Amino acid sequence: MTQGITAGQAPTISIHGVDLTRIEYRGEQVVTFAQVDRVHGRPDGTARRTFNDNRNRFVEGEDFIQIDQPNVIRSLGFSRPQGGTPALATLITKRGYLKLVKPMSDDRAWAVQGEMIDRYFAAERRTEAVQKSGNAEMIQIARAREARLSFNGFLKICRMIGVTGNHAVLSADGATREMTGISMLGLLGAPRLEADIGGAQITVTDVGRAVGLSARDANRALTDHGFQTCFRDAKGHLVYEPTEKGRQHGGRMTATGKRHHNGTPVTQLVWSTATVDALRRDLSAAAAA
Repeated sequence: MTQGITAGQAPTISIHGVDLTRIEYRGEQVVTFAQVDRVHGRPDGTARRTFNDNRNRFVEGEDFIQIDQPNVIRSLGFSRPQGGTPALATLITKRGYLKLVKPMSDDRAWAVQGEMIDRYFAAERRTEAVQKSGNAEMIQIARAREARLSFNGFLKICRMIGVTGNHAVLSADGATREMTGISMLGLLGAPRLEADIGGAQITVTDVGRAVGLSARDANRALTDHGFQTCFRDAKGHLVYEPTEKGRQHGGRMTATGKRHHNGTPVTQLVWSTATVDALRRDLSAAAAA
């Protein structure tokens, strides 16, 4: 929100002795920079400066919402002190608020943050109220937002574990559909995507068979020649992930269709026929050296 904007008449809630105007946008409780400064007892402009200094860490649509439609801004009750409708409004979500106050560590900050989460950002109570109201439009908006956030979250997880390209999109969409009942690709009317692994998918056993090694020796060779890394997970199980060289020669993490006990997808490192050719060249070069 631009400087000098004040909120119009709306329900208020007292947080640590400060009365805050409760603002709701599309069924979600949001706050302004000015409200954050006031409730935390910070000089005017502190929250905005924190936001600007860390802008790359805030995700639009998840941490904040920017509105430039005058009719929407007016409907939320915002106006300039000198009159008229502001050109731009920035609303901070619960997630964005937690990022804004992360640098604050004094006793008041801890107390205020707890009250804000428990009383101002009453997400669970709000969701129940929307469902009980039977308001079809609000329920649809809430479900769409849940699906969007779920999809983005699953997509980030896919990339963290090395699943990329179309395969990451397909995996994230499948997980979102299972959790929320909504397919993001379906909403977009997107054509059917094919997993872009590159060449026929084969296992390390297939790679070893092609170069005359057992699966264990093939794994060791792929590691020694820089196609993959190896480490043990929290349960002591060996985990293999492709290196940049491995990805260039067809190595990909792919979903198996199974899930861990916590619901996350089980992934497996697969290779392609290009991997066999590259490993065979490296083995020949090593033997001739």
